[in-house]
Amino acid sequence: MAIRASASRLAAQGFTLLEVLLVTALMALVSVGVVLSLNLAGPQETLEQEASRFSALVEMAAEQALMRGEEYGMRVDDKQYQFYRLDDEQKWQPIEDDKLFSTRTWPDIVTAELTLDDLPWEQENKLTKQGSMFEGVEIEREEDKDAKPQILIFSSGDLTPFSLLLSLQDVSDDEIAFFRVNGHDTGNVELLGPLDRP
Repeated sequence: MAIRASASRLAAQGFTLLEVLLVTALMALVSVGVVLSLNLAGPQETLEQEASRFSALVEMAAEQALMRGEEYGMRVDDKQYQFYRLDDEQKWQPIEDDKLFSTRTWPDIVTAELTLDDLPWEQENKLTKQGSMFEGVEIEREEDKDAKPQILIFSSGDLTPFSLLLSLQDVSDDEIAFFRVNGHDTGNVELLGPLDRP
């Protein structure tokens, strides 16, 4: 009887040290998850993150195209950017089955401006002329209803030369910064910034 009474008295006294530590650890994990899910980065950090992410994704797409022997493409506008893959029927299809290369939207405070050098379809379809590697591939023009990639990422490791300027909009003068991502035809991707001017 005395043993039972003392055991029930111990149980009524509270939690063990192990239980308290476990609850504390769980609360810490939940707190970290909440903080990470909130975008607490300032405008400058957001801009740098977007520039770094874009640069890294182009490099990864180039590596994947080379390893798989597939042709990839990208379409960039002021709202978002999207990856494409050339299918067996030689048509560009948006990549939807790969989370890494899913469509990404620019944050509201970020302005994106893409400049292309030697855009293939502005030179009498240089890529699709007879005898070229892409003979018969359908590349649609900018004005077409369903526009396709502007940046082509080849299985050879080369890509369409481009320059992407990322900047902040609607911010004070002391927050103005620019990042530039340059893609070279050799497949190299260069991230520059923060820059004082474009």
